Amino acid sequence: EFRRVLFRSMMLDLLWNGEEPVHEHIDVYATAPYFGGDLDQSVEYLFEIAPKGTNGVPEAMPYALSGRPSGYGGLYSWVQSDANELKKYPAVSLATYEGGQHLTGYTDETRKRMFAINTDPRIKTLYLQYLDMWAKLTGGALFVHYTGPEVWSNFGAWGSKQYPAQPRAEAPKHDALLTYIEQTRQQSQAEK
Repeated sequence: EFRRVLFRSMMLDLLWNGEEPVHEHIDVYATAPYFGGDLDQSVEYLFEIAPKGTNGVPEAMPYALSGRPSGYGGLYSWVQSDANELKKYPAVSLATYEGGQHLTGYTDETRKRMFAINTDPRIKTLYLQYLDMWAKLTGGALFVHYTGPEVWSNFGAWGSKQYPAQPRAEAPKHDALLTYIEQTRQQSQAEK
């Protein structure tokens, strides 16, 4: 974690053309806050059997969302660290250039689990917790999901949907993204 903060600070304080710090020439510091998990375990283990983290997220899958430290920091602490560190640079906003779940399956068995996790209705809850975590830690910074409709393969189930016309009810990640947008819009209107 220390190395990550040090690198970010060094990068933003580097001199632009040898004159002014980089942070005086940029508007956004964009990251790719993916979450993942252990595909060697069963889908049930990932969603129900694993101990819960501090945000009610299964510890075994997206432990990075749970808010507890891990051996390499984890997503929660990285996002928190990025948001806190960028307070030193008020003109630089935090955003994602892409994000979402990061599971890949190179064997038949792990690919089946990856597809099962991404189609399981419980992934919607994880996505909503993930988006809520991002918003709370960053003050509602821009989040860009990778990607919209896309065919899934052993290289990943990145798309929020598997094909453009897939019904919302059959695409829990897509449903989560739309639900989050709808809830945020309703909260924003209620505050006006």
